[in-house]
Amino acid sequence: MRLRSTRGITIHTFHGNFFVRSTDLIALPNVNPDSAYGIQLSIAEDLRDFNQICFQAALLYTNSTGERRIRVHTIALPVVSDLIDIMDSADHDAITSLLTKMAVDRSCQASIQDAREALINANIDLISAFRLIHTPPYPGLFISYHTRLLPLYTLALLKNTAFRLGISTRIDERVYAMEQMKSMPLKYLMLYIYPHLYPLHYPFDPKQSPPMPLQLSFANIDRNGVYLLDTYDHLFIYICKSVHPQFLSDVFNVTQWSQIPDEGDQQQQQQQSQAILTTPPPIAMMTRPPLLNNLTNSHNTNHAQMNGFIPNQMSQNNIDDPPSTSTDTNSNDNADDDNNNTMTNRKIVDNSSSPTKRKPCPLITLPLLDNETSKNIHEFIEQLLNDRPFKPSFHILR
Repeated sequence: MRLRSTRGITIHTFHGNFFVRSTDLIALPNVNPDSAYGIQLSIAEDLRDFNQICFQAALLYTNSTGERRIRVHTIALPVVSDLIDIMDSADHDAITSLLTKMAVDRSCQASIQDAREALINANIDLISAFRLIHTPPYPGLFISYHTRLLPLYTLALLKNTAFRLGISTRIDERVYAMEQMKSMPLKYLMLYIYPHLYPLHYPFDPKQSPPMPLQLSFANIDRNGVYLLDTYDHLFIYICKSVHPQFLSDVFNVTQWSQIPDEGDQQQQQQQSQAILTTPPPIAMMTRPPLLNNLTNSHNTNHAQMNGFIPNQMSQNNIDDPPSTSTDTNSNDNADDDNNNTMTNRKIVDNSSSPTKRKPCPLITLPLLDNETSKNIHEFIEQLLNDRPFKPSFHILR
């Protein structure tokens, strides 16, 4: 991938997983829609002679069918002389993503404490710059409206597994969180940093008016509420003790709060491990079904559950036809014999499998009951996970 820009703009640093070939060229080991990269730019010359500056990213890649392609993205940004215009057009999500990748690199080069201090200093510099351009000081708000959530996201970063201190954290978990932040796309990265909390105890229509995320504060938790916390790789359903018995009956098929299971995915993991050790699935059942059908039969378990961890992109790549190859015309007879033997072997493998129909893999352990509340919750969770690259872990807390 090569990045070009208007004269006067130079590339300072790349952030992500790649090999740097030159000052503007990086080699990517793999390209998929679930990856993101950060680039720091610096102003090397005076830009007052330009009305706008342009950036162009050209990606040269080979698709799953062996075709060489080039994808080009171009963006033009206006040049302004007032710092207020820059702050009014700032994107706090993009700023948080870049600061996160910079903090990960700082942790590897120096220490986690240095990375935490750099995140805090970035917010201090932003607030100081905003107050300097407002004389007299802006009443009430000490930060730009478009960057008002940046301190909140920074606080969430400081509490994240990658940068938290004072809490016993295994090195494997910390490194995993850092690697996720280096390559995670913006939408999922923000969800990983600042999770979404949805109320489920209010009536809602998942198609017309789905639940809106709440601010992550205990003040928004009602004693009779049920909430879904989405952290991208985990789903938590928190059930308060005073929840209405009718809701328990409609969603969990129980009549009392104490009867709700809270083991989460432990039972699924045990069944998955047992299925792997005892009855491995046949070759014909190694492809994950479409994600839209995964919530239809949530009571199905056994070895079909192990396929829930295979990304959707794997099944999509299998649909593409492989590139054509040249064959020897003198070996047609042998090729026909080999094809016949291969087809025979495939039939033997397919016939040896006892199930004739692929069972969908459940995404959650909630029972799908025949009532509107249960169906709406399942459909809402299905919408949240529709484009996820993998199945998140599911937990019930009470």
